[in-house]
Amino acid sequence: MTIPFGLQQRITLMPSQQGESAGEPPYVIAMRLSCDQSTALAATSSPTLVLFSPHTLSVTGHLTGHTAPVTDACCFQQNASCVASVGNDGHALIFDIRSSAQPAVRFKVAAKTSEEVNSCTVGGGDGMLVASCDSKVVVYDLRAGKKRTTYEYHSDVVNCVRFHPYHSHWLLSAGDDTNICFCDTQQDNTSQEGGPEDEDSAMFGEEFLQVLPNELNVASFNLIGKEASLLCAVSTTNDVSIFDLDTCSRLAHFQSIREHPLLQYEDSGGYVVDTMWDEVTERLFILAGSSLGHLLLFHANLTTSTPAATFVNRETQGTGHRAVVRCALSIPTSGSEAARLLTAGEDGLVCQWAQDSVEGGASWFKLHNHKVPKPGTSEKGEARRQRRAAPY
Repeated sequence: MTIPFGLQQRITLMPSQQGESAGEPPYVIAMRLSCDQSTALAATSSPTLVLFSPHTLSVTGHLTGHTAPVTDACCFQQNASCVASVGNDGHALIFDIRSSAQPAVRFKVAAKTSEEVNSCTVGGGDGMLVASCDSKVVVYDLRAGKKRTTYEYHSDVVNCVRFHPYHSHWLLSAGDDTNICFCDTQQDNTSQEGGPEDEDSAMFGEEFLQVLPNELNVASFNLIGKEASLLCAVSTTNDVSIFDLDTCSRLAHFQSIREHPLLQYEDSGGYVVDTMWDEVTERLFILAGSSLGHLLLFHANLTTSTPAATFVNRETQGTGHRAVVRCALSIPTSGSEAARLLTAGEDGLVCQWAQDSVEGGASWFKLHNHKVPKPGTSEKGEARRQRRAAPY
Protein backbone atom coordinates (compact mmCIF):
# COMPACT_ATOMS: atom_id res chain seq x y z
CA MET A 1 0.00 0.00 0.00
CA THR A 2 0.99 3.63 -0.41
CA ILE A 3 0.91 6.51 2.06
CA PRO A 4 -2.14 6.26 4.36
CA PHE A 5 -4.69 9.01 4.89
CA GLY A 6 -4.67 10.50 8.38
CA LEU A 7 -7.67 12.06 10.11
CA GLN A 8 -7.23 15.85 10.25
CA GLN A 9 -10.46 16.89 11.97
CA ARG A 10 -14.11 15.92 12.24
CA ILE A 11 -17.45 17.38 13.27
CA THR A 12 -20.95 16.13 13.98
CA LEU A 13 -23.52 17.70 11.67
CA MET A 14 -26.70 18.55 13.57
CA PRO A 15 -29.88 19.66 11.77
CA SER A 16 -30.28 22.78 13.94
CA GLN A 17 -28.32 25.37 15.86
CA GLN A 18 -28.91 23.45 19.11
CA GLY A 19 -25.80 21.33 18.57
CA GLU A 20 -25.33 18.19 20.59
CA SER A 21 -28.36 18.94 22.76
CA ALA A 22 -30.62 18.28 19.76
CA GLY A 23 -30.27 14.51 20.20
CA GLU A 24 -28.84 11.89 17.87
CA PRO A 25 -27.46 13.32 14.63
CA PRO A 26 -29.12 12.32 11.35
CA TYR A 27 -27.37 10.32 8.66
CA VAL A 28 -25.37 12.32 6.15
CA ILE A 29 -26.43 10.89 2.80
CA ALA A 30 -24.71 13.24 0.32
CA MET A 31 -22.19 16.07 0.18
CA ARG A 32 -21.70 18.57 -2.65
CA LEU A 33 -19.19 21.35 -3.29
CA SER A 34 -20.12 24.79 -4.63
CA CYS A 35 -18.66 25.75 -7.99
CA ASP A 36 -16.29 28.26 -6.34
CA GLN A 37 -15.23 25.54 -3.87
CA SER A 38 -15.99 27.76 -0.86
CA THR A 39 -19.02 25.95 0.56
CA ALA A 40 -19.94 22.33 1.16
CA LEU A 41 -23.59 21.24 1.22
CA ALA A 42 -24.71 18.21 3.21
CA ALA A 43 -28.01 16.43 2.65
CA THR A 44 -29.10 14.64 5.79
CA SER A 45 -31.80 12.12 6.67
CA SER A 46 -33.65 14.97 8.38
CA PRO A 47 -35.65 17.65 6.50
CA THR A 48 -32.69 20.05 6.93
CA LEU A 49 -29.64 20.73 4.77
CA VAL A 50 -26.40 21.88 6.38
CA LEU A 51 -23.86 24.33 4.93
CA PHE A 52 -20.27 24.17 6.14
CA SER A 53 -16.72 25.10 5.18
CA PRO A 54 -14.95 22.24 3.36
CA HIS A 55 -11.64 23.50 4.75
CA THR A 56 -12.36 24.25 8.44
CA LEU A 57 -15.55 22.13 8.75
CA SER A 58 -17.25 25.01 10.57
CA VAL A 59 -21.02 25.08 10.04
CA THR A 60 -22.16 28.24 8.26
CA GLY A 61 -25.90 27.70 7.94
CA HIS A 62 -28.98 25.46 7.85
CA LEU A 63 -31.57 25.32 5.07
CA THR A 64 -35.14 24.38 5.94
CA GLY A 65 -38.29 23.93 3.89
CA HIS A 66 -38.77 20.20 3.45
CA THR A 67 -41.36 18.44 5.60
CA ALA A 68 -39.74 15.01 5.25
CA PRO A 69 -36.16 13.70 5.01
CA VAL A 70 -33.99 15.02 2.19
CA THR A 71 -33.07 12.45 -0.47
CA ASP A 72 -30.57 14.43 -2.57
CA ALA A 73 -29.09 17.88 -3.05
CA CYS A 74 -26.90 19.66 -5.57
CA CYS A 75 -25.11 22.94 -6.17
CA PHE A 76 -25.65 25.10 -9.23
CA GLN A 77 -22.99 24.78 -11.93
CA GLN A 78 -22.30 28.52 -12.32
CA ASN A 79 -23.90 30.33 -9.36
CA ALA A 80 -22.09 29.47 -6.12
CA SER A 81 -24.90 30.96 -4.02
CA CYS A 82 -27.69 28.67 -5.21
CA VAL A 83 -28.44 25.07 -4.27
CA ALA A 84 -31.30 22.64 -4.89
CA SER A 85 -32.73 19.68 -3.01
CA VAL A 86 -35.43 17.02 -3.19
CA GLY A 87 -37.04 15.03 -0.42
CA ASN A 88 -39.52 12.40 0.61
CA ASP A 89 -42.17 15.12 0.74
CA GLY A 90 -42.21 14.97 -3.07
CA HIS A 91 -40.94 18.54 -3.54
CA ALA A 92 -37.90 20.13 -5.16
CA LEU A 93 -36.59 23.30 -3.52
CA ILE A 94 -34.24 26.05 -4.69
CA PHE A 95 -32.32 28.10 -2.12
CA ASP A 96 -30.29 31.29 -2.41
CA ILE A 97 -27.95 30.87 0.55
CA ARG A 98 -27.03 34.58 0.58
CA SER A 99 -30.51 35.79 1.41
CA SER A 100 -32.52 33.21 3.32
CA ALA A 101 -32.61 29.78 4.93
CA GLN A 102 -36.05 29.31 3.37
CA PRO A 103 -36.55 28.17 -0.24
CA ALA A 104 -36.86 30.79 -2.95
CA VAL A 105 -38.62 28.39 -5.33
CA ARG A 106 -40.67 25.26 -4.69
CA PHE A 107 -41.85 22.67 -7.23
CA LYS A 108 -44.21 19.81 -6.49
CA VAL A 109 -42.55 16.89 -8.28
CA ALA A 110 -44.60 13.92 -7.05
CA ALA A 111 -48.33 13.81 -7.71
CA LYS A 112 -48.77 10.88 -5.30
CA THR A 113 -47.20 10.24 -1.91
CA SER A 114 -46.12 6.80 -3.13
CA GLU A 115 -43.89 8.25 -5.87
CA GLU A 116 -40.16 8.23 -5.08
CA VAL A 117 -38.23 11.46 -5.65
CA ASN A 118 -34.65 10.27 -5.23
CA SER A 119 -32.33 12.64 -7.06
CA CYS A 120 -31.87 16.12 -8.51
CA THR A 121 -29.39 18.05 -10.64
CA VAL A 122 -29.05 21.57 -12.09
CA GLY A 123 -27.55 22.33 -15.52
CA GLY A 124 -28.19 24.00 -18.84
CA GLY A 125 -26.36 27.13 -17.75
CA ASP A 126 -28.19 26.97 -14.42
CA GLY A 127 -31.45 27.24 -16.33
CA MET A 128 -32.78 23.73 -15.72
CA LEU A 129 -33.59 21.71 -12.63
CA VAL A 130 -34.12 17.99 -13.13
CA ALA A 131 -35.68 15.68 -10.56
CA SER A 132 -36.42 11.97 -10.70
CA CYS A 133 -39.97 10.86 -9.91
CA ASP A 134 -40.44 7.09 -9.85
CA SER A 135 -39.53 6.03 -13.42
CA LYS A 136 -39.86 9.56 -14.82
CA VAL A 137 -37.28 12.32 -15.21
CA VAL A 138 -38.92 15.73 -14.79
CA VAL A 139 -37.30 18.85 -16.24
CA TYR A 140 -38.09 22.35 -14.91
CA ASP A 141 -37.26 25.63 -16.63
CA LEU A 142 -35.90 27.80 -13.83
CA ARG A 143 -36.07 31.00 -15.85
CA ALA A 144 -39.74 30.47 -16.70
CA GLY A 145 -40.49 28.99 -13.29
CA LYS A 146 -42.44 26.00 -14.60
CA LYS A 147 -42.15 22.41 -15.76
CA ARG A 148 -40.61 22.10 -19.19
CA THR A 149 -40.97 18.40 -20.05
CA THR A 150 -40.92 14.87 -18.69
CA TYR A 151 -38.69 12.09 -20.04
CA GLU A 152 -40.02 8.56 -19.77
CA TYR A 153 -37.08 6.45 -20.94
CA HIS A 154 -36.93 4.29 -17.84
CA SER A 155 -39.16 1.35 -16.93
CA ASP A 156 -38.41 1.36 -13.19
CA VAL A 157 -37.49 3.76 -10.39
CA VAL A 158 -34.77 6.30 -11.26
CA ASN A 159 -32.15 6.60 -8.50
CA CYS A 160 -29.70 9.13 -9.91
CA VAL A 161 -29.77 12.08 -12.34
CA ARG A 162 -26.77 14.24 -13.23
CA PHE A 163 -25.92 16.96 -15.74
CA HIS A 164 -22.47 16.70 -17.29
CA PRO A 165 -20.14 19.32 -15.72
CA TYR A 166 -18.52 20.38 -19.01
CA HIS A 167 -21.46 19.95 -21.41
CA SER A 168 -24.17 21.45 -19.29
CA HIS A 169 -27.09 20.28 -21.47
CA TRP A 170 -26.09 16.62 -21.40
CA LEU A 171 -28.28 14.79 -18.91
CA LEU A 172 -27.65 11.29 -17.59
CA SER A 173 -30.06 9.19 -15.54
CA ALA A 174 -30.01 5.66 -14.12
CA GLY A 175 -31.97 3.40 -11.82
CA ASP A 176 -33.56 0.05 -11.14
CA ASP A 177 -34.16 -0.85 -14.81
CA THR A 178 -30.33 -1.29 -15.11
CA ASN A 179 -30.02 1.32 -17.88
CA ILE A 180 -28.05 4.56 -17.91
CA CYS A 181 -29.79 6.97 -20.30
CA PHE A 182 -27.91 9.82 -21.93
CA CYS A 183 -29.72 12.70 -23.65
CA ASP A 184 -29.22 16.26 -24.89
CA THR A 185 -31.77 18.54 -23.25
CA GLN A 186 -31.22 21.23 -25.88
CA GLN A 187 -33.12 19.07 -28.36
CA ASP A 188 -36.91 18.85 -28.48
CA ASN A 189 -38.47 15.45 -27.91
CA THR A 190 -40.13 15.66 -31.31
CA SER A 191 -38.75 17.03 -34.58
CA GLN A 192 -39.49 20.55 -35.74
CA GLU A 193 -41.75 19.18 -38.51
CA GLY A 194 -44.19 17.89 -35.92
CA GLY A 195 -43.11 14.28 -35.51
CA PRO A 196 -40.12 12.02 -34.88
CA GLU A 197 -37.55 12.12 -37.66
CA ASP A 198 -36.68 8.40 -37.62
CA GLU A 199 -37.38 5.10 -35.87
CA ASP A 200 -34.95 5.79 -33.02
CA SER A 201 -36.45 9.22 -32.43
CA ALA A 202 -39.91 7.67 -32.36
CA MET A 203 -38.81 5.38 -29.54
CA PHE A 204 -36.62 7.72 -27.53
CA GLY A 205 -37.16 11.29 -28.78
CA GLU A 206 -34.92 13.66 -30.73
CA GLU A 207 -33.01 14.57 -27.58
CA PHE A 208 -32.01 10.95 -26.95
CA LEU A 209 -28.31 10.11 -27.42
CA GLN A 210 -27.55 6.71 -25.95
CA VAL A 211 -28.34 3.94 -23.50
CA LEU A 212 -25.53 2.32 -21.53
CA PRO A 213 -26.75 -1.10 -20.34
CA ASN A 214 -25.34 -1.78 -16.88
CA GLU A 215 -27.09 -5.17 -16.44
CA LEU A 216 -27.51 -4.44 -12.71
CA ASN A 217 -29.68 -1.91 -10.86
CA VAL A 218 -27.81 1.39 -10.59
CA ALA A 219 -27.78 3.02 -7.16
CA SER A 220 -25.56 5.96 -8.13
CA PHE A 221 -22.94 7.15 -10.60
CA ASN A 222 -20.45 9.95 -11.03
CA LEU A 223 -18.44 11.50 -13.85
CA ILE A 224 -14.66 11.65 -13.50
CA GLY A 225 -11.47 11.43 -15.56
CA LYS A 226 -10.18 13.77 -18.22
CA GLU A 227 -13.02 16.00 -19.43
CA ALA A 228 -15.32 13.95 -17.17
CA SER A 229 -15.41 11.29 -19.88
CA LEU A 230 -15.65 8.29 -17.52
CA LEU A 231 -18.96 7.30 -15.97
CA CYS A 232 -18.57 5.15 -12.86
CA ALA A 233 -21.76 3.34 -11.87
CA VAL A 234 -22.27 1.64 -8.50
CA SER A 235 -24.97 -1.02 -8.44
CA THR A 236 -27.36 -1.74 -5.59
CA THR A 237 -25.20 -4.83 -4.89
CA ASN A 238 -21.99 -2.72 -4.79
CA ASP A 239 -20.58 -3.80 -8.14
CA VAL A 240 -18.75 -1.04 -10.02
CA SER A 241 -18.89 -0.55 -13.81
CA ILE A 242 -16.75 1.94 -15.72
CA PHE A 243 -18.08 3.37 -19.01
CA ASP A 244 -16.31 5.54 -21.58
CA LEU A 245 -18.73 8.27 -22.67
CA ASP A 246 -16.72 8.97 -25.83
CA THR A 247 -17.22 5.44 -27.16
CA CYS A 248 -20.30 4.53 -25.09
CA SER A 249 -18.63 1.26 -24.11
CA ARG A 250 -18.04 -0.47 -20.80
CA LEU A 251 -14.34 -0.58 -19.95
CA ALA A 252 -14.34 -2.56 -16.71
CA HIS A 253 -16.53 -4.29 -14.14
CA PHE A 254 -15.58 -4.96 -10.50
CA GLN A 255 -17.59 -7.46 -8.46
CA SER A 256 -15.49 -8.52 -5.47
CA ILE A 257 -14.51 -5.32 -3.68
CA ARG A 258 -17.16 -5.74 -0.97
CA GLU A 259 -15.74 -9.22 -0.24
CA HIS A 260 -12.20 -8.03 0.60
CA PRO A 261 -11.10 -9.44 4.02
CA LEU A 262 -10.22 -5.98 5.37
CA LEU A 263 -13.85 -4.91 4.91
CA GLN A 264 -15.48 -7.89 6.63
CA TYR A 265 -16.95 -7.74 10.13
CA GLU A 266 -18.79 -10.75 11.54
CA ASP A 267 -21.53 -11.49 8.99
CA SER A 268 -21.34 -8.09 7.31
CA GLY A 269 -19.53 -7.51 4.03
CA GLY A 270 -18.14 -4.27 2.71
CA TYR A 271 -19.67 -1.68 0.38
CA VAL A 272 -18.57 0.91 -2.16
CA VAL A 273 -18.62 4.55 -1.04
CA ASP A 274 -17.52 6.27 -4.25
CA THR A 275 -15.13 6.22 -7.19
CA MET A 276 -12.23 8.65 -7.62
CA TRP A 277 -9.69 9.70 -10.24
CA ASP A 278 -6.03 10.56 -9.61
CA GLU A 279 -5.15 13.52 -11.81
CA VAL A 280 -1.37 12.91 -11.56
CA THR A 281 -1.19 9.25 -12.54
CA GLU A 282 -4.53 9.21 -14.41
CA ARG A 283 -5.61 6.14 -12.49
CA LEU A 284 -8.98 5.07 -11.15
CA PHE A 285 -9.56 4.47 -7.44
CA ILE A 286 -12.53 3.03 -5.55
CA LEU A 287 -13.28 4.02 -1.96
CA ALA A 288 -14.91 1.25 0.07
CA GLY A 289 -15.93 0.80 3.70
CA SER A 290 -16.94 -1.67 6.40
CA SER A 291 -19.98 -1.72 8.67
CA LEU A 292 -17.75 -0.32 11.45
CA GLY A 293 -16.79 2.71 9.36
CA HIS A 294 -13.30 1.56 8.38
CA LEU A 295 -12.27 2.88 4.96
CA LEU A 296 -10.00 1.39 2.31
CA LEU A 297 -8.94 2.92 -1.01
CA PHE A 298 -8.50 0.51 -3.94
CA HIS A 299 -6.58 1.12 -7.14
CA ALA A 300 -8.54 -0.28 -10.08
CA ASN A 301 -7.31 -1.12 -13.55
CA LEU A 302 -9.24 -2.77 -16.36
CA THR A 303 -9.14 -6.23 -14.79
CA THR A 304 -8.32 -6.08 -11.07
CA SER A 305 -8.57 -3.92 -7.95
CA THR A 306 -5.95 -3.87 -5.18
CA PRO A 307 -5.79 -2.01 -1.82
CA ALA A 308 -3.86 1.25 -2.18
CA ALA A 309 -4.29 3.21 1.07
CA THR A 310 -5.87 2.98 4.51
CA PHE A 311 -7.55 5.70 6.60
CA VAL A 312 -6.28 6.08 10.17
CA ASN A 313 -7.06 8.18 13.24
CA ARG A 314 -3.54 8.60 14.64
CA GLU A 315 -4.78 9.74 18.06
CA THR A 316 -6.70 6.56 18.77
CA GLN A 317 -5.00 4.20 16.30
CA GLY A 318 -8.49 3.56 14.98
CA THR A 319 -10.73 4.99 12.31
CA GLY A 320 -12.64 8.25 12.05
CA HIS A 321 -16.14 6.83 11.70
CA ARG A 322 -18.26 4.61 13.92
CA ALA A 323 -20.83 3.41 11.36
CA VAL A 324 -21.45 2.97 7.65
CA VAL A 325 -19.97 5.73 5.47
CA ARG A 326 -22.49 6.99 2.93
CA CYS A 327 -20.58 9.57 0.88
CA ALA A 328 -17.25 11.21 0.10
CA LEU A 329 -16.20 14.57 -1.33
CA SER A 330 -12.82 15.51 -2.78
CA ILE A 331 -11.45 18.94 -1.91
CA PRO A 332 -9.16 20.55 -4.53
CA THR A 333 -5.66 21.44 -3.31
CA SER A 334 -2.64 23.20 -4.78
CA GLY A 335 0.16 21.29 -6.48
CA SER A 336 2.27 21.19 -3.31
CA GLU A 337 -0.49 19.89 -1.05
CA ALA A 338 -1.73 16.39 -0.40
CA ALA A 339 -5.18 15.35 -1.52
CA ARG A 340 -7.95 16.04 0.98
CA LEU A 341 -11.13 14.04 1.26
CA LEU A 342 -14.29 14.48 3.28
CA THR A 343 -16.32 11.43 4.28
CA ALA A 344 -19.66 11.25 6.08
CA GLY A 345 -22.30 8.71 6.95
CA GLU A 346 -24.68 7.11 9.39
CA ASP A 347 -22.85 8.33 12.52
CA GLY A 348 -23.57 11.95 11.53
CA LEU A 349 -19.84 12.69 11.36
CA VAL A 350 -17.96 14.53 8.66
CA CYS A 351 -14.29 13.51 8.67
CA GLN A 352 -11.52 15.36 6.86
CA TRP A 353 -8.59 13.26 5.65
CA ALA A 354 -5.19 14.03 4.12
CA GLN A 355 -2.28 11.82 3.19
CA ASP A 356 0.56 11.70 5.69
CA SER A 357 3.98 13.22 4.98
CA VAL A 358 5.68 11.96 1.84
CA GLU A 359 8.98 10.14 2.32
CA GLY A 360 11.38 8.24 0.10
CA GLY A 361 10.33 9.86 -3.15
CA ALA A 362 6.71 8.75 -2.93
CA SER A 363 4.06 11.03 -4.37
CA TRP A 364 0.71 12.24 -3.10
CA PHE A 365 -2.57 11.35 -4.67
CA LYS A 366 -4.53 14.17 -6.33
CA LEU A 367 -7.95 12.56 -6.14
CA HIS A 368 -11.27 13.92 -7.29
CA ASN A 369 -14.76 12.43 -7.41
CA HIS A 370 -16.37 15.40 -9.15
CA LYS A 371 -15.34 18.00 -11.71
CA VAL A 372 -15.70 21.73 -11.20
CA PRO A 373 -18.22 22.77 -13.88
CA LYS A 374 -17.18 24.98 -16.74
CA PRO A 375 -19.13 26.28 -19.74
CA GLY A 376 -19.50 23.73 -22.51
CA THR A 377 -21.50 22.98 -25.58
CA SER A 378 -23.72 20.05 -26.23
CA GLU A 379 -22.74 17.54 -28.85
CA LYS A 380 -24.55 18.02 -32.13
CA GLY A 381 -24.51 16.84 -35.72
CA GLU A 382 -23.29 13.53 -37.02
CA ALA A 383 -21.61 12.34 -33.83
CA ARG A 384 -24.87 12.68 -31.91
CA ARG A 385 -26.78 10.89 -34.65
CA GLN A 386 -24.32 8.00 -34.59
CA ARG A 387 -24.76 7.56 -30.86
CA ARG A 388 -28.54 7.65 -31.11
CA ALA A 389 -28.58 5.23 -34.04
CA ALA A 390 -27.39 2.32 -31.88
CA PRO A 391 -28.95 2.82 -28.42
CA TYR A 392 -28.04 -0.67 -27.29
